[in-house]
Amino acid sequence: MILIKFNEAKRIKFDVNVSGFDIKDIRGSMKLILENVEYGFPIKIMDNTIAVEIPPLNDIMKYKLVDGQSIKAQLDIIAGDTYLVPWKDMAKIDIPVTVEASMSEIKDIMESIRPTINIEAIEEEVKEIKEKKVERIEEKVKPTKNKSKFSKAMEK
Repeated sequence: MILIKFNEAKRIKFDVNVSGFDIKDIRGSMKLILENVEYGFPIKIMDNTIAVEIPPLNDIMKYKLVDGQSIKAQLDIIAGDTYLVPWKDMAKIDIPVTVEASMSEIKDIMESIRPTINIEAIEEEVKEIKEKKVERIEEKVKPTKNKSKFSKAMEK
């Protein structure tokens, strides 16, 4: 069994011994098979090695896979008019933990915490303060019956 990380590219190499055909005449692909859909990845042949580059599966598969899910995998070789499957196995899918979020609401926070001012209450307080000041001033200023030198001078 091979492990394929869902969001990462993977390079797989196979050692092969070819007889009866010229290695230059061989072509093929590695297939991942999921729900009767085959995803094929071309092979590259070098000396006695076959290499396959598998792109991140989340870029090409539209199915929702589950972490640990196993899917069929096989190597298909065509040499002349001969079709061969020299390797078959299962591929275990490794899906990293991710969290996706989408914005559902944008609200101006200042709207909800903006202070409110009750003007009527302030006007009432100001009125009370003015009345108290007037009372204090009236208490301090008491009318006198004696005329001061200044008031006598003013009469002249």
